[in-house]
Amino acid sequence: MTDDARLGTTMSRRWLFRAAGVGAAALAAPAVASATPRPAVTPAATPLQLGNVCSSTPLFTDTRFPIGAFWPPPPSASTAANYADMAGAGFTFFVTGNYQLDPQSIDYALGFADQNNLKALVATDPSVKAVGEMFTIDDSHSGPLTISTADARALVQQATARYARHTSFAGFSLYDEPDLLGSRNASLGKATQIVHEMAPSAMAYTNLSYALEVDYAKTLSNFVSQVAPPLISFDYYPLRRDGEATNFFQCWAQVRQAGLASGLPTWTYIQTLSSGLLKEPTAADLAWQVNVSLAYGCKGIQYFTYWTPDPGRGEGFGPALIDLNGTKTVRYGYAQTLNNTWLAPVGKELLPLVSESVVHANESTQTPGTTPFSPDGYLTSVSGTVVVGRFRSPNSAVKDRWVFVANRSNTAAANVTLNTNTSTVHGIGKFDPSKGSYTAQSGSQITVSLPAGGAALYQLSAS
Repeated sequence: MTDDARLGTTMSRRWLFRAAGVGAAALAAPAVASATPRPAVTPAATPLQLGNVCSSTPLFTDTRFPIGAFWPPPPSASTAANYADMAGAGFTFFVTGNYQLDPQSIDYALGFADQNNLKALVATDPSVKAVGEMFTIDDSHSGPLTISTADARALVQQATARYARHTSFAGFSLYDEPDLLGSRNASLGKATQIVHEMAPSAMAYTNLSYALEVDYAKTLSNFVSQVAPPLISFDYYPLRRDGEATNFFQCWAQVRQAGLASGLPTWTYIQTLSSGLLKEPTAADLAWQVNVSLAYGCKGIQYFTYWTPDPGRGEGFGPALIDLNGTKTVRYGYAQTLNNTWLAPVGKELLPLVSESVVHANESTQTPGTTPFSPDGYLTSVSGTVVVGRFRSPNSAVKDRWVFVANRSNTAAANVTLNTNTSTVHGIGKFDPSKGSYTAQSGSQITVSLPAGGAALYQLSAS
């Protein structure tokens, strides 16, 4: 059987952590407790992005672009220095996990998060797992392993009371990768509502996987309507040993559309390590995953994983940003540079903007699920093989537009020229991440050389 067949065209954490394919039978099966927890983050404070979460939620009121770490230091390595390293690499939050399975170890980790201006989503507290994963909330008790709404409220209240004193506490990760046919949606919807009622400033987060075996657009629509989540988060890892996953951009296009239709921010995960099927990412690979996601309107980037998973789990992962001994790998340096010098400043700039269009220009073979470039009121032509995302202000009266240009390749540089429509555009500014401001460009043409995986952001002054 080929790698793609074993994957079932799915590259999800549940598959990876269980070393088993996600086939139709598995998708249809009742959801069970996930083998691992996972992170989540959220965008800036505009009505479009707040979704179903109170505006006091820390991951919304934080003006930084959400950069999350999945699989933090284990309890044996929960030290001030290790959490300072996480913050130093540009991470703004993490999801509890990596054997932080009891309230004491979670509380201890949140103490270090407090000291380092990190936010935390609690996924592994026993009360949280009971409400989100292990039991179904059903007052009729018509099925096995059910709890009442009153019991669920009491459990959420208990969990909130344990961690509310921490400035880092940002909410709960209720479930990582529920089955895509939606058997958990009704219960997750109740759990989400209970969290937002019992702890109005806490986020109730759920992350989805991806699979071609289901109608993914319908899956997303049902999830949004039945769960009422604060955002749409998904994981799908495109960097295979045998090349790029052909349906990666199709997945992103469907997530983007679901986010725009519901007014919810969209988040994703990027891969930091190798496995039997995944390649070990280069610096350009990390940048490429980040930048094409930003072009598609992503409002939160999460890293899978931060700490390297224990080989005793049996998944065969290579080293992540931090190896099993707690030593920084070369990818820690890649992420530190990427996060601090590019993602944090450009992400903050994009955070309040609304994705208006995303096109792929000059591909020799059009990537499935994508839209090819065609001239419009802002750009008349594009040379170079790039992904171009256009953004607008949330204030529809603003005529200016922002153009994010991402290299389509993670292995080769791209020389790019974009000609603007002079009847609409009367000025161009290039974003300087070191200054957090725009530098005026002369003429009506944008020319830029993008390194492998690289990107650039421009503001078009328009009338």
